[in-house]
Amino acid sequence: MKYWIDNVMYLGLLGIILLLAHLFLSYDYLFVGNESDEMGQLLAPGTFHLVRTNHLEKVDRKFLVLFLSEVSSRHQEPILRAARVIGLPGEEISIVGGKTYINKQPLDESYAQMDPEDSLPPLRVPLRHFFVMVDKRPGTCRAGDSRGWGFLAFELVQGFRAP
Repeated sequence: MKYWIDNVMYLGLLGIILLLAHLFLSYDYLFVGNESDEMGQLLAPGTFHLVRTNHLEKVDRKFLVLFLSEVSSRHQEPILRAARVIGLPGEEISIVGGKTYINKQPLDESYAQMDPEDSLPPLRVPLRHFFVMVDKRPGTCRAGDSRGWGFLAFELVQGFRAP
């Protein structure tokens, strides 16, 4: 009887190992670190995260995306930044009194720290682009997300993580 139980446990362990191997071989993953606090507790400074780097078509609203920023006077090379997907291709985005609207419907953003002074006229997200914003909005520079520099092209996205 003990021999049979040992074999079942061995096969169960082997099955788990094969499943994990399949997951890691089927998808590309990337470990990334974070140096900024713009995303609050989701990506605390000094932490590392595992993100998917393929199947971009599966990215949905509220997903975290990692993308290459533009070269600036502070950085000679593009840096990896993080923001949350707010608007998807074809949607109309607007911000009134710090409240975000998607196709004229209010968006629940209980995870974000809002800025009641924030506003944005209605904009339509182009195909193959996202509208992204950081979670920590009061006191942050709009240059850190789509409010400051426009829509994020799919091609700049390096990885993503579900909320």
